[in-house]
Amino acid sequence: MTSDSIEITCPSCGFKRTVPLSNLPSKPVKATCPKCGNSFSFDRHVGMSDTPEESPETKPAPGGNNVSVGKLPDGPGVQISEKNCSMSETSGRKDSTAIRNYYISRQGKQAGPFEKSEVLWQFTAGFLSPDDLCRRDGMADWESIGTVFDVPGKKSSPTAAHANVADNSPLFLYVPVSRLILLSIVSFSIYEAYWVYKNWRYVKERDNLTMRPFWRGWFGIFYCHSLLRRIHEDKEARSVLMPSFSPSGLASGWVVLVILGNLVSRAPSTSASVVSAFIPSFLCLVPVQSYINDVTEHRNPGLPYYRWSSGHIVCLVIGIIIWALLLIGLCTE
Repeated sequence: MTSDSIEITCPSCGFKRTVPLSNLPSKPVKATCPKCGNSFSFDRHVGMSDTPEESPETKPAPGGNNVSVGKLPDGPGVQISEKNCSMSETSGRKDSTAIRNYYISRQGKQAGPFEKSEVLWQFTAGFLSPDDLCRRDGMADWESIGTVFDVPGKKSSPTAAHANVADNSPLFLYVPVSRLILLSIVSFSIYEAYWVYKNWRYVKERDNLTMRPFWRGWFGIFYCHSLLRRIHEDKEARSVLMPSFSPSGLASGWVVLVILGNLVSRAPSTSASVVSAFIPSFLCLVPVQSYINDVTEHRNPGLPYYRWSSGHIVCLVIGIIIWALLLIGLCTE
């Protein structure tokens, strides 16, 4: 970082961006992190702080959730004009007709409303790219910033812009292999049904399919083969890393071990139920999860694992209850 530039760091994820001082207004500004979507205030004389504000709702972008941020002061030296619009920004001046009617969407998160100059400041500072989505009041749908504004760089179609937003999300369920193994044992393989459900849900949302992932997870023994084949044959994943696992072999092994575990657990002995928890059906999913993780780490460096969601917690709680009942049964035998 040189004396004529300053480093802005997102207080939420630590993402850093070096911005020329000439592109920074002297007043405090607000920016949207291009990595995590967090909105924060920045004062070149003080530093960063999280200051999200509420704003009116707008039409949601594809796959997005509204995240509101406040107004940005004008940036100096912005000379970019919107198509079919006579307004222009000059150093330190704002057009009297400017109104806050622009919204942006990045990584599936929405922010706004902004004035035109506020959107352009974030673009010139490097917080927005030409492929990020933008919508103005009166527009029928979201379009890329490169399409809405005359900005330097690539101008992509709305379809390409939507794909860019999707590129920031994992293709399938991204969890540590250790979590898969732990929750499978603790929950008596209930988590494996959740794993099938969650991956089908990723497929549904990414490919816009009409199906019910819940029932595909519930009847996982009938849908495991098709899921593993889809993961194995996914073109986008293959463009990053070629798979080395056998979908048919692993799916068949998983089905056999799940059925075996259910049969053993039905035995009248409590100890048989304990043994059923350790029948390693999860081992057939480990190579698949390892492949998903490798693809995600190559495709989305630094992306955090999928959080401990309510589904994970439910599987954990159910497993703990079952284990407690089994231990009580063993003590009373």
